[in-house]
Amino acid sequence: MESGLIQGPLYAVKPERVRAVKEAGKTGEILESRTAPATTPRGGTLLPRSQGMYPPDVPQVDLPRQKGVDKARAEGKKPKYTERMQNLLDSPTVRKKVDKLIAKGQDLGMQEWYGTEPLRQVALDVISPQQYESLMAQLASASQRNPVDQQNLMGSYLYYLQQQGKLDPEAVLLTNKLKEQGLEGISAPLIEFPEGYGSLAQSAIFERGKQIASGDIAGALPPEKKLGTFYRNLLGNLQPVTVDVNAVRGPVIEAGDPRWLTSKLVEKDEAGKVKNVYFPRQMVEEGEMSIREAKQRPGFWEAAPSGSEYAGFEDLWQRAARREGVAPAEAQALGWYGSADVTALKTKPELYVDNLERLLNRTAEVTGKSPLEVLRQFLKGEEFLKKAKGGSIDLEAEYRSGGAVLMKRGGSVGALPTKRK
Repeated sequence: MESGLIQGPLYAVKPERVRAVKEAGKTGEILESRTAPATTPRGGTLLPRSQGMYPPDVPQVDLPRQKGVDKARAEGKKPKYTERMQNLLDSPTVRKKVDKLIAKGQDLGMQEWYGTEPLRQVALDVISPQQYESLMAQLASASQRNPVDQQNLMGSYLYYLQQQGKLDPEAVLLTNKLKEQGLEGISAPLIEFPEGYGSLAQSAIFERGKQIASGDIAGALPPEKKLGTFYRNLLGNLQPVTVDVNAVRGPVIEAGDPRWLTSKLVEKDEAGKVKNVYFPRQMVEEGEMSIREAKQRPGFWEAAPSGSEYAGFEDLWQRAARREGVAPAEAQALGWYGSADVTALKTKPELYVDNLERLLNRTAEVTGKSPLEVLRQFLKGEEFLKKAKGGSIDLEAEYRSGGAVLMKRGGSVGALPTKRK
């Protein structure tokens, strides 16, 4: 399932789209070796760009998808997709839209969004390659339903717990729901995210965090899944595509095909109470809503592909990448920012390492430490990234014994108590 799956050149030569690569003098080597480009260095004091943005030795290969898709790719054939997916791939309107989204992302300077080589170069002076992969796995896992800031806050905290030996395999995430149900009978270690570090997907992220801490990164982030693809993109394999909500909705909303409308949408408030229930596809079919009106409601459209359609959207963005002369993962990231006005993206336009560097500097301000000390502690798992307010949070161990919750400092299993004033 490795190099035999890759088809055709990784990058098409389109001068106006690959200036940065050409300036680095690497175009020929990249096309021949099929390794990620180390493009023009720029900016960065904590995470300098002098070694380029991508590791030079990561093979650029497709990741496993469905058996039929993998077989077709290995034989150099086109995979068989659903009718609506194939129609999307064949649509000139969609192709133009995807190219336009990529161009908009390029105008924002987001082509090297996945470039984490500056972080890796610094990290390997402080921690082992295995620790670095574990750090990146926790950060990638925490991206589920999170803007990038929140992803890195949560991921850094889970890595911190892991490195401190606090992420026990039997640990239970202490949620508001669990508090309401009562803690009687729970003997497992309890861990609570610091205030502001939780999210809608926190339970799933927490469970994967424990799996990553146990050393099972492949099990927590399998390569055939979206999060597993995202993790490997961050490690430098730019051939597979992380098909997220923007990668889906940008093209399907432009196409306006009612088959891509979701059959049911449930809107909830912050407390989880149902506010509204919609049936978008039925509403269009029965004339209650026009396609034009539906296009004004991004939430009415499918948010994720199903079955072979994941590979279909990957194919869509890989084809666009070849047209635009960029790596497939870069095309997806560019389109992610390019479709921000359509999908209400909550993440500001900045490269991934720029986001980390900003959060590291903010942590230094909050804690009163030097940025370099914060960076070192972050990499070693001695510190986690802080929010703008609230300062440092004391880590405490929380145990259950005889129905009473005992709070102790410095225990072997870490937990955070509810915030106290």
